[in-house]
Amino acid sequence: MIAMSPSQLDSLLETIEILSDQEFCQQLKIGIEELNKGETFSVEEVKEELGL
Repeated sequence: MIAMSPSQLDSLLETIEILSDQEFCQQLKIGIEELNKGETFSVEEVKEELGL
């Protein structure tokens, strides 16, 4: 038997759902690789691109 709080169970279920989404995991992997390469945008660049 394992005891956990309802919030821990919710968190675990959300994690399982996210990890079950192969497309999301692939995009996350690409994003992490880009971050590690320094391929990022500043907040100002994003705002300019979005016209904010």
